[in-house]
Amino acid sequence: MADRLFNKVKVNENNKLPLVSLIVMVSLASVGSVLPSPALSEIASAYSIPAHIAEWVVTLFVLGYALSQLIYGPIANAFGRKRALYFGLGLSIIGSILSSFATNIEVLLVGRLIMSFGAGCGLNITFTMINDYYDGPKARRVTAYVTTAFAILPGIAIAVGGELTGVLGWRSCFEFLLLYYVIALIFAWKLPETATNYSRDNIKFKPLIMQYQNVILDKVIYPYALLWGMTNAVVYMMAAVLPIIALQEMKLTPVYFGFSFLLVTAGYVLGNFITGRLSHSLTAIQVKMIGGVISLTGVIALTVIGFFFYSYTLGFFLALSITYMGLPMVLSTAVAVIVQRAEDKSTTSSVTSFIAMMMGFLAALIAGWLQVGLYWKVPLFALVVVLVMCILIVLIRTMVNHSSYAKV
Repeated sequence: MADRLFNKVKVNENNKLPLVSLIVMVSLASVGSVLPSPALSEIASAYSIPAHIAEWVVTLFVLGYALSQLIYGPIANAFGRKRALYFGLGLSIIGSILSSFATNIEVLLVGRLIMSFGAGCGLNITFTMINDYYDGPKARRVTAYVTTAFAILPGIAIAVGGELTGVLGWRSCFEFLLLYYVIALIFAWKLPETATNYSRDNIKFKPLIMQYQNVILDKVIYPYALLWGMTNAVVYMMAAVLPIIALQEMKLTPVYFGFSFLLVTAGYVLGNFITGRLSHSLTAIQVKMIGGVISLTGVIALTVIGFFFYSYTLGFFLALSITYMGLPMVLSTAVAVIVQRAEDKSTTSSVTSFIAMMMGFLAALIAGWLQVGLYWKVPLFALVVVLVMCILIVLIRTMVNHSSYAKV
């Protein structure tokens, strides 16, 4: 079945997947999750709710994003990649409309959940389409371009969200997302269908269970999925609580916070660039180890600043920037192993994305429970996650040297 489903599309060198369309698709959920984060304090005030309840605007989105990863692999295999995108974007548009006109926090959260289930199509389908369409080195180059943009857009989204909140109010964030998803629908229409043999038989119970069983029994993917999940844990715990730290404890304005976060985004982008350069001369595990050391250095500095100098805004964001710099060195090499060895790329992407996003959700949930003293508790929590990530990298290195892991 896998051979029938996942034959490569014959590529004409003059006929490429539109890169801008891929960038827009892969960023559907990452932009949607973080853009309203500078508005959390205003949302809390508007609905007269505690800040930790307002954080669910981000946290619930991450949960829906994680759960949605399990459905888009089968949908893409049964109805094609483009129809899966159309379905997801339709849900996102409905969720955005509901969120824009929400009269209470309950309606807003329902809208965010619908939005997240729709936006979850982007990550899964984008990487699947790239690997449908291109082979080997070309697929890695296109993936590198897409992931670099994927790193930049969430930071820009936070800056945009801060500006919108400061000038037009918090509802404008969801109105902007509505416009973004409508435009994304146009870009999705410009993409070619890359699945050559999709069939509705693949959404029937028995074939579906077989697809997931084959992926779940592949034990090699789990250490790499956990690494991916730990990078997500750092990113999404910060997305959920950093606005509260910045706006309530550091007393920054939404606009100032949004632009301060661009420093963090610059660190992540630099990490992507360094990853590309190092990949020419170092092995994947060596790149992971360097990334782990950089992130560990940054998060130790962040924890020290959180304990003793939390009012030092520039130092706080600079340390967070260093933390983020190491993350793509771990993330991109982990995802590369998962995608390159997968025969059923769509289902493998669904399972591993689900694991990674659930870890992001759980980290955001735990960070939200901390409530007070976030400026030191959250960096300390991030330190624990990065330490575990570094230990796992060392364990993977040992397995690479002594087992079949060396073959991936």
